[in-house]
Amino acid sequence: MADNGFGKFMLGFWIGAAAGAALALILTPYSGEEMQQQLQERSTELKGQMQESASRVAEEAKARAQQVAGTVRDQVAQVEQQGRVVLSRGAEGAQRAADAGEAEINRAADA
Repeated sequence: MADNGFGKFMLGFWIGAAAGAALALILTPYSGEEMQQQLQERSTELKGQMQESASRVAEEAKARAQQVAGTVRDQVAQVEQQGRVVLSRGAEGAQRAADAGEAEINRAADA
């Protein structure tokens, strides 16, 4: 089985992680219980911060979505109005053509 760079990387990663954990335990100025308490408090703080951030991002996303929806509604209304104008002009043109055709037929019939 060929040895690859990824296997060496993972071995180095785990050795580094173990060395880091050992150094953290040796060099920490707190007892195990104090460290656990601090870690628990910090994790609670971080959880609260993450929830606040997630809530803020969700509110901003909702506001932006509402803004985009309003813009889209306005654009759809404009396109709809333009479509009505074009349709109305087309209907008027068709009516004029029909009237002109009818007048031509009447003239031909009278002649």
